Amino acid sequence: MKRELRAFCYDAQEIVVFCYHAEEVVAFCYHAQEIVVFCYHAQEVVAFCYHAQEIVVFCYHAQEIVVFGYHAQEIVVFCYHAQEIVVFCYHAQEIVVVSYHAQEIVAFSYHAQEIVAFSYHAQEVVAFCYAEEIVAFCYHAQEIIVFCYHAQEIAVFCYHAQEIVVFCYHAQEIVVFCYHAQEIVAFCYHAQIVAFCYHAQEVVVFCYHAQEVVAFCYHAQGIVVFCYHAQEIVAFCYHAQEIVAFCYHAQIVAFCYHAQEIVVLCYHAQEVVVFCYHAQEVVVFCYHAQEVVVFCYHAQEVVVFCYHAQEIVAFCYHAQEIVVFCYHAQEIVVFCYHAQEIVVLCYHAQEVVVFCYHAQEVVVFCYHAEESPNRWYYRSLNAVK
Repeated sequence: MKRELRAFCYDAQEIVVFCYHAEEVVAFCYHAQEIVVFCYHAQEVVAFCYHAQEIVVFCYHAQEIVVFGYHAQEIVVFCYHAQEIVVFCYHAQEIVVVSYHAQEIVAFSYHAQEIVAFSYHAQEVVAFCYAEEIVAFCYHAQEIIVFCYHAQEIAVFCYHAQEIVVFCYHAQEIVVFCYHAQEIVAFCYHAQIVAFCYHAQEVVVFCYHAQEVVAFCYHAQGIVVFCYHAQEIVAFCYHAQEIVAFCYHAQIVAFCYHAQEIVVLCYHAQEVVVFCYHAQEVVVFCYHAQEVVVFCYHAQEVVVFCYHAQEIVAFCYHAQEIVVFCYHAQEIVVFCYHAQEIVVLCYHAQEVVVFCYHAQEVVVFCYHAEESPNRWYYRSLNAVK
């Protein structure tokens, strides 16, 4: 009968018990020296061994823990589509625990000498190691996770989490990194320890290929220190009302955009320059010039402006005060447009010329003339006596 145990031997030296489509445990041996227990489509634990020196327990489509070994010297526990912890080892010297689509902590090791815990889509802390060190890794989890990729130090990394996370990528120091978090985070990319915070109100330290610690804050109200390929600490603040220091390949510079305070800006210049845009205060601006220049746009104060000139020039646009302007000229020239005062203008000329447009005063004008300015003149009705 099908339910009875039967002994069958085909070109074998041992007696084998074989049963096909039976619920009982059957012993089968095919050209093997050991007795093997095999059961197909059965709920019981079955021992199977194919050209292997050890007894292996194998179970297909079963809920129980099964031991399977294929060309391996160690006993391995394997379970597919099961909720239990399974031990699997493929060409590895250590026992490894793996679980696919399971909620439990699973240890997995692929060509690694250490036992590693790995869990995909799991809420628990999982250890993952793709190197020689034990690393804890968790994806889409709220817990602190230790992750290390080809690094000698253990790093804590957390993505979309509120906790402080330590992350280290090809760096010798432990770094704290937090993305979309309100806490202070330390970040280090091929540099020393750096604190970085994105969209956070706290002061953050950021350093990119720089030897100094720099504080950087984007869209924050506090003073921020930023340094890009510079040896000095620089304070930078964008859309903030506070004084900010900015330095781009230069010394320490203060810069403020859309702010009412005096700001110091220096672009490829050796001198400190004060610049203010759309502000009522006097601003000092210097562009590729060795002298300090005062510039004010849409302001009522006297402004000093110098563009590629060796002399200090005063310039005022749409203002009632006397302004000094000099463009590629060696002499100081006084110029006033739409003003009632006498203005001195000199354009590529060696002589000083007095010019007044739409004014009641006498004006002296000379254009590329070697003669005295008094040769050409225009006397208005209210001429000077």
